[in-house]
Amino acid sequence: DDARRRAAEAAEARAKAANKSTGKLGSQLNAQKKQTQTDLLKDASTQQLRQRDADGAAEARTYN
Repeated sequence: DDARRRAAEAAEARAKAANKSTGKLGSQLNAQKKQTQTDLLKDASTQQLRQRDADGAAEARTYN
């Protein structure tokens, strides 16, 4: 029983440590983990559109 209790306490301590915020990067990672597949696809689409717009603007500048 004593070994089982100590193992349970150690597991709880590990769980608490894993849930602990690790600063800015940790909070960003947690936010990213919470995103749904739809959110991820929307973000990827938005980034692609911005890249295309930037490429188009660069092409227009080099053309003139």
